[in-house]
Amino acid sequence: MSDDSGCRRAGATPSAAAGSGVPADGATGPLRLRRPRPEDLEALAALEARSYPPDEAAPREVLADRIARAPACFLLAEGEDGALLGFVCGTRSAAPTLTHASMREHDPAGASLCIHSVVVDPAHRRRGLGRRLVAAYLERVGRDLSGVERVLLICKQHLVGFYEQNGFRLVGPSSVVHGRDPWFEMRRPLCPAGEGPRPPTAPRQA
Repeated sequence: MSDDSGCRRAGATPSAAAGSGVPADGATGPLRLRRPRPEDLEALAALEARSYPPDEAAPREVLADRIARAPACFLLAEGEDGALLGFVCGTRSAAPTLTHASMREHDPAGASLCIHSVVVDPAHRRRGLGRRLVAAYLERVGRDLSGVERVLLICKQHLVGFYEQNGFRLVGPSSVVHGRDPWFEMRRPLCPAGEGPRPPTAPRQA
């Protein structure tokens, strides 16, 4: 990619996130990663409901719509026994920032990938699984989706550091109102497979 892409070749600096399928940060066992199928809907909706307050969780019909219309923007993680451990889902938008409108619609040719949910089963949290899942998701979409230039998401303040460790940059408070708490927009260049986000450059001294 060009020098101003925000991406770097793998190996230029150590990656902050583990590659897909590689145990890290206390996690045990490999992940089985795949796109969701319609029969996964009930388990996905149940996990979404356990992971977010009622005024923030995506309804079952919204998840069904994302599975049907944007399966390439959806990644499911299973344990070796086939149990659902977590998932990441998103949609594409032509808008360069997150708004209520850009998060409601899916534009298959959109240059922005909008992440809606990053979910890990409560019984498997604090083991590095969320970090592995985000890294695997970014690797997959970087490989499989053409025309996507950036990944956008909103998160609560206590998760800003987590996403910064995964290559995202804090943009600032989001205009999106979703539930009672304020949200913050994060963004990351979507780099091709084999590349990662370039670390921030220190400002030059005058």
